[in-house]
Amino acid sequence: AGAGRSDSDASSGLVVLWNTNDQSPLARLERPRPVIAADVDRAGSRLATVEAGEGAVRLWSLPELQPAGELRREPATPQWVRFAPDGRLLLAGDDGCVRLVDVDGQRDDTTFAVGEPVRHATLSSDGRLLLTAGTRSAEAQLWRTDDGSEVLRFHGHRASVVWAAFSPDGAWAATSARDGTTCIWPTDPVAVARRLGR
Repeated sequence: AGAGRSDSDASSGLVVLWNTNDQSPLARLERPRPVIAADVDRAGSRLATVEAGEGAVRLWSLPELQPAGELRREPATPQWVRFAPDGRLLLAGDDGCVRLVDVDGQRDDTTFAVGEPVRHATLSSDGRLLLTAGTRSAEAQLWRTDDGSEVLRFHGHRASVVWAAFSPDGAWAATSARDGTTCIWPTDPVAVARRLGR
């Protein structure tokens, strides 16, 4: 059994870790401030939390829930966190940027300048691509995680994008928007065109 899921109550400082096999609670973390975001890494060895009004991401060791450090990226205030497949931390700040951070400090941050507050961001299963959606625009952006460069912008919705995901092989991306539409996009349009042209 592993701590595969964390739930945080934004009105309180409570984080509950759940066993994803039988949906039983594994541990509880209580903090003095409301916890607005939390995530567990794939290995089930680390928990990351963001507390309201605090400019840091707090790390906790699992299963003992002992403090394991904190990350600060001035002047941004983190709004949410997600662990990448390789254990790095994906965090979005209030400055319109998403950052991929090595929690062990072995690699430099990779910064993705989305240009507006970020509603959703997700990584491909191999961690090579990032898909982001802002809170205002009706488009999604595709990025390379090795250098932070923007690869594509997906246009097709008439309202802001609220959700995004990759296919298991990373060859396709899907986005859904407030206008009720869902779009499927190739992450490498040139490769798709070559296959169709054969």
